[in-house]
Amino acid sequence: MHKGTEQILKQRYLWEWSFDENTTQETVDMMLLRVAKKVASAYLNIKKDYKKVRELAEDFYSIMKSGKFIPSSPQLFNAMRGFGNRKEHYDIIYKDIGKMTDEEWDTINKFKNPKAAYGSCYAMGRIGDSIDEIYDALKEQAVIFKSAGGYGVSFSDLRSEGSLVSTTMGESCGPLGFMDLFNINTQKIALSGKTKRGANMFSMSVSHPDIEKFIMRKSEMIEDENGQIRPKYLEHVNISVEITDEFMAAVENGDDWNLIDPHTKEVVKTVDAQDLWDLIIDNVYKSADPGLLMIDNMNKFNPLNNIEKIYSTNPCGEYSGHDKTVCNLGSVNLYALIQRDPTKPEDGIMLNYYDLETTVEKAVIYLNLALMANDYPLEVLTQRSLDFRPIGLGFMGLASVFMRMGYEYGSKESIEFT
Repeated sequence: MHKGTEQILKQRYLWEWSFDENTTQETVDMMLLRVAKKVASAYLNIKKDYKKVRELAEDFYSIMKSGKFIPSSPQLFNAMRGFGNRKEHYDIIYKDIGKMTDEEWDTINKFKNPKAAYGSCYAMGRIGDSIDEIYDALKEQAVIFKSAGGYGVSFSDLRSEGSLVSTTMGESCGPLGFMDLFNINTQKIALSGKTKRGANMFSMSVSHPDIEKFIMRKSEMIEDENGQIRPKYLEHVNISVEITDEFMAAVENGDDWNLIDPHTKEVVKTVDAQDLWDLIIDNVYKSADPGLLMIDNMNKFNPLNNIEKIYSTNPCGEYSGHDKTVCNLGSVNLYALIQRDPTKPEDGIMLNYYDLETTVEKAVIYLNLALMANDYPLEVLTQRSLDFRPIGLGFMGLASVFMRMGYEYGSKESIEFT
């Protein structure tokens, strides 16, 4: 194993146990066993079939150990976290799958720890335009970071900078001022831990009066104390503009575009749609931000469009909604599915499609059970994860597969393969 990889594993993923005046370091195989058993035990919430649970645990352990499937980081370092630190806890967590008793499977299944959740990213919809709602969202962000999750939210409903605040007769600092507050929260809560670093996705409607300032927010760069060049503002945030079909039509037709305050619903400013589009492109070249959140297109293909629309996304880009949603993620490692082509015994390489099919099937079952295996930092997230079952199964290793198969990246062969 590469030294850097080994160091990261020890720092962030592998547990240490101290009992009987000795310290025991968890191995990678022990970590995978711990995860496989915890997730498989959730099947008992569907049916009390302990034989099936053992089969699932073996399946999950096998596809992870072979490198064919890798679950997201929170599942690896949070599964069974907080269960206990004595020898009896160690013994049940790492006991051979085939030797587990029915009572031990029940014990593992019943253990829940919302402070060590398995979700990768959390989409929290839109922040409401009141001080209570803003600070409730700030607390939600902190709670999510404590459980090593990413945070995504839309600031489109917040009134624009300079708008009247009737309770104080003052002026609002606008969404960008509050974004800075959430960015500082990330620094204080999420960046000092040993596990997953804090990640944010902030979005804003292309019709918001502060959209031009939002687009340019990350373009100003500074050199920090370590000599690294980084954005002066929102350095711990990815930002995206919520793009509508109507706006894209205005760009294409060279029309004007109205910026409307979400609080008063009045037109504050009218701009040239093409100029606004050019501003986005210019800033992408400068800082790789903002991204584009094609909000109408997302809802066009939203499988739950008849239930609720999508208004925000999280740093993983996973399915999200008007309210709060959590996603469980994993990846199929395509490189682990490569084998020699029996029809070309000399140097032929092929992807084992049967292996791909069975791995995907087992991975989808795994991710669905992972939704049931633990509670989340907010009760509403736990319930909605069961209601909507938002899972994300991606793939990794594609470029390595191209190299192994002799395909030039972007060639006709590589595109057809993909």
